[in-house]
Amino acid sequence: MKNAEHTGNGARVALSEGWKRHYAAAHSKVDVEGYPRSMDYSNERCELQIYAHLLEAVGPLIGKTLLDAGCGWGITSRIFKACGADVTGIDIVPETIASLRRRHPDISWEVADLTDGNDITRLPLFDIVVAAEVLQYLEFRAGTERLWSLVAPGGRLVGCIPNAECPIVKRVVERDGPTYVPGAVADLASWGGRLPGAIDFKVKGLGFQTDQTFLPFAQGDWGAEVQGAPNRLLFVIFHR
Repeated sequence: MKNAEHTGNGARVALSEGWKRHYAAAHSKVDVEGYPRSMDYSNERCELQIYAHLLEAVGPLIGKTLLDAGCGWGITSRIFKACGADVTGIDIVPETIASLRRRHPDISWEVADLTDGNDITRLPLFDIVVAAEVLQYLEFRAGTERLWSLVAPGGRLVGCIPNAECPIVKRVVERDGPTYVPGAVADLASWGGRLPGAIDFKVKGLGFQTDQTFLPFAQGDWGAEVQGAPNRLLFVIFHR
């Protein structure tokens, strides 16, 4: 599948501008829809459960620097801040960042395009880099490699992505085409653990339960592979 990273600067700019318009429109509805719909999930219970798994993946936060890449309305940034991290949130929509600066000045908020190498290289290194529901819009492998360059020695990259092998996700790919490029466990296994300085890699799957009365997702165990074709993949890559 072609993607912005491989089709040249013009395609990269078009992809970036397309998603900027999409999220600018979505973020403008925050006063009507509320913060719980900050991610593209079917309901807020899915989102809240993802937050819990992200906290599990980032590890201890007190005294750590953390980059929330694609922070959206800043919910995860604020959670990480409350748990002790020194947080920087970046997003592509200037209006959202301006609002976050006014509402939550205790966090550093920056406008940055994650498809733009210049925007990435101006950022410092962080103990933890989190990309939750972002990498599928960047082209999974290229986005992961770009964010990995911001992880400090001894740190980790945490990601949450749609699983390319999930039937539901495959339908989204068919609908959205090259603007939506999820990842698969095979991708992570083949190169994610061999990024420069990487010493370990863990992944687990989150699959929709038949009975979602209590929790929408059933989780697998952390390891080098997952069973079946879960809807979401959480992964952690550790830097030496």
